[in-house]
Amino acid sequence: MGCAIGAVFEMATIVGVQLFGADQGLLTMHVSAAEKTLTLLPQSSRPLSKKLKDDF
Repeated sequence: MGCAIGAVFEMATIVGVQLFGADQGLLTMHVSAAEKTLTLLPQSSRPLSKKLKDDF
């Protein structure tokens, strides 16, 4: 992975995403904003929902 994780943290800082210590209200606001953005995209570009297999 190298320094790629540092680039991810730097990009998150630049765009204003708080990675640590975010409260529930702020996270809910970000999720709803992302959902509104997804509604503007065509169906073919949306990520597919896959059932999570977590029965270890």
